[in-house]
Amino acid sequence: MPSSTLTLTRAQSDYDAELIEATDLKRIRDRARAVIEELTAQRPRLTVGDELAAILGGPDLVKLFDKAGVATRRRIIDLLAEVALHPGGDSELPVSQRPVHCFYSE
Repeated sequence: MPSSTLTLTRAQSDYDAELIEATDLKRIRDRARAVIEELTAQRPRLTVGDELAAILGGPDLVKLFDKAGVATRRRIIDLLAEVALHPGGDSELPVSQRPVHCFYSE
């Protein structure tokens, strides 16, 4: 459990046990929630990097994805999907000439 969540849990427990006043509980909650909100806002940048966070957190994901370079698109696809290529079509054709069907799974 994250530190801020533990702080909230302990403060609630202390309040329930009448060890702290309601104003103290509110102050602790406000401070912990501010930390949680800040970390939540930073999460995309910390987990996928600035470049992908700018695209994934942008107002128009499709437009930003379309404008991105091939390497960035590939990183996004690798992040969001597992891609499997399955040969299809006429099995009489050499593998290099068969059509490929693309599927993705979440």
